[in-house]
Amino acid sequence: AQQQTLAQDVANEVAQKISLRTTTLGTLAQALPLDLLDQPAALHDWLRERQALLPWLFNGLAVERSDGSIIAAYPPQPQGFQASASTQTPSGGEPVQIGLVEQVPALAMRAALPRTSGNTGWRLRGLSHVAVPGFLDTGGTRSNGKRGGTVLLFAKEQQLLMLSQPLVRLQPVPSGHAVLDQALAGQQLSFGPAKLLGQDVLAGASAVPGLAWSVLAYLPADEAFLPVENWVSFLRTTAPFVVLYFIVVIVLGTFFVLRNAWRTARLA
Repeated sequence: AQQQTLAQDVANEVAQKISLRTTTLGTLAQALPLDLLDQPAALHDWLRERQALLPWLFNGLAVERSDGSIIAAYPPQPQGFQASASTQTPSGGEPVQIGLVEQVPALAMRAALPRTSGNTGWRLRGLSHVAVPGFLDTGGTRSNGKRGGTVLLFAKEQQLLMLSQPLVRLQPVPSGHAVLDQALAGQQLSFGPAKLLGQDVLAGASAVPGLAWSVLAYLPADEAFLPVENWVSFLRTTAPFVVLYFIVVIVLGTFFVLRNAWRTARLA
């Protein structure tokens, strides 16, 4: 239950942060002057000005055609970034990796531009790096034991982010893990001791509201049960002394009570 509560809290916070970014991006898309679409240099300047105003929300803005090709971008199109050519942008964005070497995980969010005869399917794209402090580091900043953590799962892409690790990387969901499979299904569940990435864990899962994502919180079983084991070990260590203490107290108490009775009997 504790892990499910943690997963639900993280899921709600992630949903709020994504909603803020998608709403802001939609507002920018509606405000973009459509005449700039034929002026790449002026469009670049417009994107640069908006990026300068919102560096805490986006790490880059770009205008894409329906096939994913870039009209203008600020900063320049990241090396190693593969734009999606799909016109059906997932709600909340899609996970991507930036850089051929660095492979920085990010979310690419898109908002449709107002349609004209020449820009059908064009969109404004915003990139948000996952590891930016205050964004999706939610799980890492929440206490979940020494070796516990949180995982953000993307059902459509079958990928995950280990949010609680110092170096966050986008990676495919490993197969053969019932815990991950059920979490990907968007079910809100609590798991007793179950196998996850080679260790026994207590886990809880929760769907991210409004998104096809899930959050899984986990804690190694040996760490979860450590307080109980410490208490049992303490009892085993101290029990003989506790018993001896009570025996001494009972013997001494009985002695003093009987001593007064003996004195009374002799005087009689």
